[in-house]
Amino acid sequence: MASSLSYEMRSSARLFAKKAPRIQPMTAATMITKTIISISSAMRCPGLLGLKGYGKVYMSYFTVCQMLQGVALDFDGTIGRTMERQHSWFQYWAEQNNSSFDMSFEDFVPWYNELLTQPGGVQNVYDESGLPCDMNDRGHPVWPAYETFKTENPASFYPGMRKAIVDIAEAGRLTADPKRNRRLRMAINTSNTWRSIYPELAQEDVVGYFDSFVTHEVLEQYHGAEQPATLHKPSKVSLALILGLIDSEGAHTMHVGDTLNDLAASQKVVWLNPAHPETLITVGCAWGYEGRESLEKGLKGEAGTAHFNHIIDKPEELFPVVQQYLHE
Repeated sequence: MASSLSYEMRSSARLFAKKAPRIQPMTAATMITKTIISISSAMRCPGLLGLKGYGKVYMSYFTVCQMLQGVALDFDGTIGRTMERQHSWFQYWAEQNNSSFDMSFEDFVPWYNELLTQPGGVQNVYDESGLPCDMNDRGHPVWPAYETFKTENPASFYPGMRKAIVDIAEAGRLTADPKRNRRLRMAINTSNTWRSIYPELAQEDVVGYFDSFVTHEVLEQYHGAEQPATLHKPSKVSLALILGLIDSEGAHTMHVGDTLNDLAASQKVVWLNPAHPETLITVGCAWGYEGRESLEKGLKGEAGTAHFNHIIDKPEELFPVVQQYLHE
């Protein structure tokens, strides 16, 4: 390995050793390693170290940045069939409050999605239904009731999703290829509690394929002035946390979701340097909450309209998309 390093890298190591003669060999080696790792940050923050060309050395000998590094998946409407459970929940909550919720599932889906896109989000659904709820008050009775309902009524996976997760994890393992010296990392990004989705992941035996998660328990640690509405997913902050947890660059991380909010959260995520936000690779799942027609419209912003990099119609199409980026 050392013999193949560039002349510049070997010269820098020798110069470092001369300037630190009293440092123990292992400590010096560790510090050189940290310097090399710091050089990687220069790729995100050009000119940070004032070292020209070292980004290429890092890419060539320490990791292959053009390959996919991580995949973050939404849960509701992407992995789990939770829309059906939402419909059942409102029927149940109406009964618990001596009311009724007679809307059919076919009518519920477009009605629910439309209300979600308006200011207030899911609070609108409760208000329009005349059902008690305060999304900003975690002490409201609706919260423990909903958590219990979800735990007692686990959502099934969309057909083909378990196989997609397994195939991605297996393909991301270390191989004989020396260019991939770190496995592909996978994460769950959801506003659900871990307590509520863990049984659903466990019943499909996929928990072990994921490296980390950002859930309600994590996000609530970042609420400002103890205000629950200050931060909630979809949020760029939740994805910034994901990037940190799986140690992946945004441009080489795939975010798989089913709503335009997921697309919005993937744009210009600030992780390390506010001057260099990172936009993730986006995959829209047309089988989820909003459907293909909505996802294809994209998201209008000051810089134009953002679109998903890929829109897929069934879980079986996810792995082939991931494969494209694993071998670039």
